[in-house]
Amino acid sequence: MSMSRREFMQVLAVAAAAGMPIAARDVLAQQPDAARRLYELPRFGNVHFLHFTDCHAQLLPIYFREPSVNLGVGDARGKAPHLVGEHLLKYFGIAPKSIEAHAFTYLDFEAAARTYGKVGGFAHLATLIKRIRAGRPGALLLDGGDTWQGSGTALWTHGQDMVDACKLLGVDIMTPHWEMTLGQKRVQEIVDKDFKGRIDFVAQNVTPTDFGDQGFPPYVIREMNGVKVAVIGQAFPYTPIANPRYLIPDWSFGIKDDTMQKYVDEARGKGARTISIVNVVGSMAYRVSDGHILMQTGPEIGVASTKAFTASLVDQLLLAAYLGQARGTLTDADNRRLAQGLAALPHLAGEVLTEGYNDYHTLAQAFHDREHFLYLGRGINYPIALEGALKLKEISYIHAEGYPAGEMKHGPIALIDERMPVVTIAVRDHVHAKMLSQIEQVRARGGIVIALCQADDEEVQAKADYVLRIPAVDSLLTPILAVLPLQLLAYHLAVRRGCDVDQPRNLAKSVTVE
Repeated sequence: MSMSRREFMQVLAVAAAAGMPIAARDVLAQQPDAARRLYELPRFGNVHFLHFTDCHAQLLPIYFREPSVNLGVGDARGKAPHLVGEHLLKYFGIAPKSIEAHAFTYLDFEAAARTYGKVGGFAHLATLIKRIRAGRPGALLLDGGDTWQGSGTALWTHGQDMVDACKLLGVDIMTPHWEMTLGQKRVQEIVDKDFKGRIDFVAQNVTPTDFGDQGFPPYVIREMNGVKVAVIGQAFPYTPIANPRYLIPDWSFGIKDDTMQKYVDEARGKGARTISIVNVVGSMAYRVSDGHILMQTGPEIGVASTKAFTASLVDQLLLAAYLGQARGTLTDADNRRLAQGLAALPHLAGEVLTEGYNDYHTLAQAFHDREHFLYLGRGINYPIALEGALKLKEISYIHAEGYPAGEMKHGPIALIDERMPVVTIAVRDHVHAKMLSQIEQVRARGGIVIALCQADDEEVQAKADYVLRIPAVDSLLTPILAVLPLQLLAYHLAVRRGCDVDQPRNLAKSVTVE
């Protein structure tokens, strides 16, 4: 597309009248590469899905205005996705009067519509799909439904115009939504004639009312760049409520969580690959897995796992770093930082294991007679809270529960009193301030706070009754160090109670019964 100087000045005038910053390159919808820049997405991985839904049979571009009201009920009130206008822009960090602001809000609609023009349409969609697919071999195009109805031409052709358009667009897999307004007979006709051999029509929650077999295949498995992927269809569950029953007399709908899980498990069984992190070559997990990551930590004598658990954290971090590098989500600088941090861990772990003996002895003396402990953690340290509680249960026989700190007020807070020790993992990360708030909540109810934090974190230490310290490390490495004091705490409490820490009662090294 070419543009004369006069036309260019007219565009500038429209943009200025709309109050939009002329310096913003994408404000000019007429720029030939504006759309290309808007939809430039970094490619990563080797499995690619493209998805569209609710096009409402709109073959041609239209003026589209986002709603000015979106009601969220209860806990959802005032939270995404129930946000509009300025609130949406602020929440997602979108610049006002930008092309994204026009795409996602109703703000300045009239002026922005004059600038950007009509949007959508299958011609534009086809161009976008071709562009994205060109850089993503094997990408699958999924249609989430509400496609065959919503326009005059769709009404007059009984959805045939949209069916033909979807075939030309290159749809691979579809699940139905408001397609059922065409009636059961017409839907079946399209699936049997138009889609046969070209488009998979899947719906795990559509079954005959006479309790017969599935109305449609529940899922389809495709291989993409050497990886088997399953796509499970979930039709609009409230179809019989939203439509007259005579349109679909022989089909039952609903959410059907139980069958969904059944098909998820079934699909995994047909194509999933298993990789195990193991410590013993030749073990059952080693033999039945497709791939293995060997911990190489040596024999673990005690029944309760300690060093093997810690080693598995290291291996999982190494695996995540490798995948992040392969997918392009981690930079070389990120990987170097993690590698340097991992290289320093043996020395730092040694500090944790050899220092603070008096702290653990004091805690064992103070709490060996308690019947209950509560462990709180957030984010990647929530599983560490679970591990700390598990170790205490396994070797000291004290009842302990690990809980996500953000859910403390949903039950556990009722148990907190002056007899309840609460172990909080409050390391420096993006939820540090929230963990401080949780500590204050515990103290306000008379609970005893045992805080696990970095050695130089004076703020946490000032609020805690007892402190377990670890060296300062990258936040992604904190779980590896944080688990060590919790294992030591369980050990010292067990010894003080006279328990056999290597052979806890009723536990075995391997479990052979589900």
